[in-house]
Amino acid sequence: MNNDQETDLKTREIAQEAKLDMDMESMVPPLWGRTTTWMALAFLAIAVVFMTYVFF
Repeated sequence: MNNDQETDLKTREIAQEAKLDMDMESMVPPLWGRTTTWMALAFLAIAVVFMTYVFF
């Protein structure tokens, strides 16, 4: 299991222990989805290109 999956599992367990979810089968949504990761990487790549353009 990767770190994101471990975090999601811990979050789900905490929510169930605190009775924050009404159904034991409910799932806490992931903190970092695939789209969010791609958007962050794209933004980082654009920022690197921009900084390279400005300083070189």
